[in-house]
Amino acid sequence: MKVVAVLTVAALFATGCQKKEAPAPAPSASGAAAVGADQILERARHALNSAKSFHLAIDNTDTDGHQMVIDFKVAGEDLRGWCEIEQARVEMLAVGGIKYVKPNEAWWTTVVADDPVRGRKAVATAGDRWVRATDENVDVTGIFFMADLSEVLKPNTAVTLGPPTEVDGVPAITLTDGSQTFYVAATGEPYPIAIGENGAINVRLTEFGAAFPEISQPAPSDIVDYSAVIPT
Repeated sequence: MKVVAVLTVAALFATGCQKKEAPAPAPSASGAAAVGADQILERARHALNSAKSFHLAIDNTDTDGHQMVIDFKVAGEDLRGWCEIEQARVEMLAVGGIKYVKPNEAWWTTVVADDPVRGRKAVATAGDRWVRATDENVDVTGIFFMADLSEVLKPNTAVTLGPPTEVDGVPAITLTDGSQTFYVAATGEPYPIAIGENGAINVRLTEFGAAFPEISQPAPSDIVDYSAVIPT
């Protein structure tokens, strides 16, 4: 199983807005029709871009039945979190433009090496250290892009306004493009709080603007290069 086989979940994400002005407040559910679906989605893009940090949770199953679960805490271009694809799990950290990972044996074996012996050697070499990787090491870094603020909230077609609802107790406005549903907070800042498909929510966003002190640079002794773990 290669990681690219399950990265199709990225269809939920696309170009976000780069404007810096303060976001307009969320329209009430009763006033949403007057604002219009496109404008509500634009306000959600602005609000997310202005928040600078957020907590992203994804639970998605692709067409081949592979389940991917992601939990990221994101602050600008930095993040810390993890990804699981069935039994394979990788801890992930990005600080100052450098990406680090801690894959478990199943990730090394099934996602990276496709070889149990090579996977076990990778585990033994890396130990509990962070593996410093580059974008060329796509089998361990190919999921980082899913936290990119510029890759959020792209409808497949024009969006229309749906009925008001709640997401985890938060009043929300629904917008749909026929295949995806976007949920925007109906009170306070118009943050995008969830995205769903086929009647199920599989993307949740929370903790907007929060500080995440756990996103920090590892000590040099806790770092090993990818090339030392998986020699070419």
